[in-house]
Amino acid sequence: MQIEQIITHEAQLGEQLSHSVKEQRHSDFALLLSLLSNDATEFSQFQLVKSEKSPTVDPVLSYAKVAAGPKKPLASEPFNGLLGEHNRTLLENQGLIAIQFNECLKPEPFTCKNDKNYIPPLVVDNCPPAVQKKLHSAKQVGLNNNEMDIDNFYQSIEKSQEYSFASVA
Repeated sequence: MQIEQIITHEAQLGEQLSHSVKEQRHSDFALLLSLLSNDATEFSQFQLVKSEKSPTVDPVLSYAKVAAGPKKPLASEPFNGLLGEHNRTLLENQGLIAIQFNECLKPEPFTCKNDKNYIPPLVVDNCPPAVQKKLHSAKQVGLNNNEMDIDNFYQSIEKSQEYSFASVA
């Protein structure tokens, strides 16, 4: 198959597909069809320009958001290993209602893992190969551009030692 020009857009691929169907070239059609991505979000029509204009805010909705209380975080920012100990003392001293009230005022995160971008390996294994490759390449770019923050590293070691000493005592 001879391609006259480099394909840079899905519309060009569509034109090539229609020509191969019209001329009954089944092998060219199969090759061009295999060039299409499984992930539809990679197509250029879905790469929309983001507007800088902020939407208008309804005062009733903003009041409802404030009245609803704080949003439950997905993961805890600083790892708190003593959260269970705090809940135990709260339960002993003030009862279950105090824990429920504390959950309303300051909700505990869904998970204790600090990495909000963590995807379990079981989920990655169930993804198509193109998505797995995209996730793996994004992880590699993150590893290549990662500059180690020495201060945070030593602080995390000190905190882990404090937690281990607190659990021993």
